[in-house]
Amino acid sequence: MRRGEIRVVHSRVSGRDRYALIIGNDALNESETASTVLTAPIDTDGIAPETLVTVRIAEPLAGIVRLDNISAVRKERIGELAGRVGTDTMEAIGIALRAALDL
Repeated sequence: MRRGEIRVVHSRVSGRDRYALIIGNDALNESETASTVLTAPIDTDGIAPETLVTVRIAEPLAGIVRLDNISAVRKERIGELAGRVGTDTMEAIGIALRAALDL
């Protein structure tokens, strides 16, 4: 699992799978001792408003990455790879993440 990947996340509660962008550090993502990965959910339904802390993506799937709702997800809940976002998108993600965390 690497930063910039879009992965399926299996829900514990609803049973409904969703997509999330892996935003955590690659060293932690690949560590045997870290049990979670930092993710940002992707709204593929078009419900989330576009704000300073969201990023619209078109590839590899259409949606809005929500940096206002980042969470640590247990690695065993992370599923299939849907694709990777590009460098420009990851730069926009970094800007929105800094805004969301007031860094």
